[in-house]
Amino acid sequence: MSTLNEEAENIRQVALIHEFGYVILYGDKAVAWLGLPQNLEDKISELYDRGETIKQIAVTDQLGWVVLYGGNGYSAIDIPDTALDKLSELNSSNLGIDHISFTNNGGWVILYEKGAVWNSIPESAVSAIKDL
Repeated sequence: MSTLNEEAENIRQVALIHEFGYVILYGDKAVAWLGLPQNLEDKISELYDRGETIKQIAVTDQLGWVVLYGGNGYSAIDIPDTALDKLSELNSSNLGIDHISFTNNGGWVILYEKGAVWNSIPESAVSAIKDL
């Protein structure tokens, strides 16, 4: 096991993509990455150039992806339709979108300012979310 020095306190997210890729969000708006799909690299660069704060990046096992930014902004490519529909609904309702995670089989969880929504996740995870 490795540990990071205190400079790592500015890291906000580390996402690992397959066996070789990663994206790291750190500081207020900084991003470092390697081995991402080109369209995701392009989106990160576009958001950075616009001065957006990227909150989270999630990548599916099929290399679909979501970037959450600002209060409830998102950009997504090749994610399950049910997740895309829910992101659109939350965005249209002006609700803050905080986090999204994907399973290997097309399941997902979205955390937003008023709770959580999910589809096709393990029953144990549903129970744990409901218990919190």
